[in-house]
Amino acid sequence: MPHRPIAHVYVKSSSRNDYGGKGTDKILIGAECVSLREIEYEIEQLKKDLDEVKKKAARKYAAAKRAGRG
Repeated sequence: MPHRPIAHVYVKSSSRNDYGGKGTDKILIGAECVSLREIEYEIEQLKKDLDEVKKKAARKYAAAKRAGRG
């Protein structure tokens, strides 16, 4: 029997940095930024990526609902 859709958000790519032993190992989801302009760009890109994930999920949930699984 088909089941209701299940969604997860995951990181496709990342890097790690322990900040010179000053903290726990961190998973980074953007490039290293050395200016406010760069961090603003990274944040906007992340927001765009998340918006795309939301759109894809909405389409899949709508399709499941039409098929009687939602």
